[in-house]
Amino acid sequence: YKLHFPINANLITTTHPQIVYDSTEQKEYLYFVSNRAGGKGKLDIWKAKWLDNYYDKPINLSEVNTAENEITPFYDSKEKTLYFSSLGHGGLGGYDIFKMTSDKKITNLGLPYNSSLDDLYYSESAKKDRIYLSSNRPGSLYLDKNNQTCCYDIYQAKLDNPQLTPTISVSK
Repeated sequence: YKLHFPINANLITTTHPQIVYDSTEQKEYLYFVSNRAGGKGKLDIWKAKWLDNYYDKPINLSEVNTAENEITPFYDSKEKTLYFSSLGHGGLGGYDIFKMTSDKKITNLGLPYNSSLDDLYYSESAKKDRIYLSSNRPGSLYLDKNNQTCCYDIYQAKLDNPQLTPTISVSK
């Protein structure tokens, strides 16, 4: 069902949810993206703690957010690392994927994870042997030969050999 205030509210965007269990606190958190008041930029990453039957007031992850968009959070609770895509941290072009470790250090994942176009929705398999991301980089399926970066494909790579490949091969 639709989450009510303080997560969803009139006239704001709330999107890109991920539920994370924090084993240290033994609490569940909802990570999400929103343009709500109190943020640093356009779209910011927020988190809210689950308090038995409702979510607490969302907290802006100000150490991650910039005046631009930060989107598609993925929190690895074992490694205590937040992965996200950003237009505001600089990079190779378009949205790049970054990670913030528990010491608050933010790092661009670089090649081959990022390209000169948009790279989004980083995630890892449960076995920690593969990563997945979505991108409109060259090689992605496109619908219009005049706009070859219109569309996003899902890419995967083995963590021990980060050569990204489309998850399903489709001939053009």
